[in-house]
Amino acid sequence: HYFPGGKEELTAEALRHVGGIVTGRIRANLAAIADPAEAVGAFIRNIAFNVEQSGYTAGGPITTVALETAASSERLRADCRAIYAEWQAVFADKLIAGGIDAEQAHALAAVIIGAIEGGIILARTERSPLPLERIGDAMSRLIRVTR
Repeated sequence: HYFPGGKEELTAEALRHVGGIVTGRIRANLAAIADPAEAVGAFIRNIAFNVEQSGYTAGGPITTVALETAASSERLRADCRAIYAEWQAVFADKLIAGGIDAEQAHALAAVIIGAIEGGIILARTERSPLPLERIGDAMSRLIRVTR
């Protein structure tokens, strides 16, 4: 009744909801620290903490859907793409505000999202926060040298 499009429509709505929550968290966390290198590193280390605190069951909700549906559902693939683009835009805005050229900022934002998503998979697989902690530190260093 509420989702006449069935499971795909329900999944799409859940994706948009979760994507919006994560966008808000990214925005709030990045806004809390002025320096973009420190802000991004701290955000990623915070993800490491949260994944560990969940017993390695949380993290990567969009990744799971993207991997499972990208080849079978154009609608869900497009929704995942839009969410990732929104997250990248938030990171790019922070980097641009920190003095990084817009083109480099957008490229670096894609690297940040890719590293976070891969880091979550590694952390959950290894049952260790270390992959994400290392990624957070590496992203901070990369942002510093990019300025």
